[in-house]
Amino acid sequence: VVMELVYDNLVTNEKIGTSQYFWSFPSAVAQAKRRKLAELQAEEKQVLAFKAKQEELLHAAEAKIDVPPSVPQYKERLARLTRAQQRRADLERKVNGQDEDELAQLQRMASDLPAMKEAVNRWTDNISIVKSHFVKKLNAMDKEAFNSWFGIRGGSFFESFE
Repeated sequence: VVMELVYDNLVTNEKIGTSQYFWSFPSAVAQAKRRKLAELQAEEKQVLAFKAKQEELLHAAEAKIDVPPSVPQYKERLARLTRAQQRRADLERKVNGQDEDELAQLQRMASDLPAMKEAVNRWTDNISIVKSHFVKKLNAMDKEAFNSWFGIRGGSFFESFE
């Protein structure tokens, strides 16, 4: 128990010869507390001085960054910046809207693709059947005349079905 008081600086000890003596003066504790209070107050002053200097430097930096509104180009530049920001926002809305519309349109086209492919195949078959009937069975006209009459350009695609 006594050693704990020594560690807390409430009791003083001395080794004299082979014995250890412990003692405490009533004013020693009060003096230690006053010394600790003075240390803390000095530290508090340093912290407050540091905070004041920090705020001063911060205000000085802000003053250097800020452009005073009295500068003639300030209002013009501010108006240009506002217009540019508005234009950018409009363009972004337009692009986002187009992306959504294009995505919906591509999805519709993708869903219609099988039906379109089937229709193209059906009409290709129909045209090649009619062409072969006119050219081979009826001998009514030749291939070029058929293509001319029905407005088929580049008949090589349909000729591959014969």
